[in-house]
Amino acid sequence: MTRFAIYETVKNNFVPQGKQMAFYEKVLLGGFSGCIGGFVGTPADLTNVRYVLRRIHEVNFIIFGACPRSDTSFTYVGSI
Repeated sequence: MTRFAIYETVKNNFVPQGKQMAFYEKVLLGGFSGCIGGFVGTPADLTNVRYVLRRIHEVNFIIFGACPRSDTSFTYVGSI
């Protein structure tokens, strides 16, 4: 989502209305947007996956009596 937002925002602010972007400009802008989006999105995605796995461990404990981890969700944010 971040990648598209960056791409469209930069395109709308720096390209005059009615003018087409050259192919190399689109490639450069797409690469820049992807880089920034990856930088922002990867830690957030990692935190989300670890959070979901934490909840699965808790459900397994309730249903099957498996031993859950004792750390909190905030531990995952700090471990990135």
